[in-house]
Amino acid sequence: AAQRVTVGLDASRNTVSGLREGFNASAGDTLPSRPFPDTDYRLFGGFVQGEFVSGDWQFVPALRVERFSLKPSATGYSGDIVTLSDGAITPLLGLVWRAAPGWAPYAQWAQGFKAPTPSQVNSGFTNLAQGYKTIGNSRLKAERANSIELGLRGDIDGWRWQLAAFDNRYADFIQQQTVSGSGTTTDPLVFQYVNVDDARIRGLEARLHGQIGRQWRLGLAHARSHGDYERAGVRRALDSVEPAKTSVSLRQQLSGWHWEATVLNAQAKSARRVDAKAPFLPAGYTVLDLAAAWQITPVWSLQARIDNVTDRR
Repeated sequence: AAQRVTVGLDASRNTVSGLREGFNASAGDTLPSRPFPDTDYRLFGGFVQGEFVSGDWQFVPALRVERFSLKPSATGYSGDIVTLSDGAITPLLGLVWRAAPGWAPYAQWAQGFKAPTPSQVNSGFTNLAQGYKTIGNSRLKAERANSIELGLRGDIDGWRWQLAAFDNRYADFIQQQTVSGSGTTTDPLVFQYVNVDDARIRGLEARLHGQIGRQWRLGLAHARSHGDYERAGVRRALDSVEPAKTSVSLRQQLSGWHWEATVLNAQAKSARRVDAKAPFLPAGYTVLDLAAAWQITPVWSLQARIDNVTDRR
């Protein structure tokens, strides 16, 4: 039996600040102002992962330690502030079966932990002219998840593909909601990030990449998911789940240079998949991106890219 152990650390420290300046008489603002307090935001993670192979089976256990701290400063900020910190130990178990050459079913279970951001916890912005305001949430908790994924990977004659189905269940899922107001200047809509219980996101993903001849490479991908949560005994849609997306890419590799075209299509947001009294429903869109690169020398290359070539919705 073969085995391999991998360990890793990642850490970040960010000073998050924002300042609104200028003059806007119609909005009734007092400027300069801060939409959220200056914040020292720290994230830390460490993990250990093992890979154990016996015959056609591969077993992958892992353990991750995560922690965050969020320390705001009251200087220059008139709203209420709160200091937060939390952490978690999250396991992962994966199993791969190499059933036949080029065919590998797999299964994975994992727990997840996602820290809230400074602007979700401490914020305050008011626009009475447009009838809305945002407020922070001093009681916001970190998001926790239990995830299951089942899939099938393949690699046959230079073509790689993957099919996957996932089911993620969340405790304290973080979502922005309208918590009060009617949208008038005297009764503005109030937006706030809150924790919702018993949230669930399920979906499917498919990918295919392969070589066509010596110069061409084709890539296809599709992803769709839907989510809901329970409130007052009723299952409601999660607004933050994106509609289905499909992408097609074509690349030509020539001597010393290559070019690539990518088409991305996103479906329109369905009214059945939002939980809002007067939702904004983004329309579907298709965009074309072009890229090219020239390898001038072994260490120098020139690249160019144009996104959304047609500049249309």
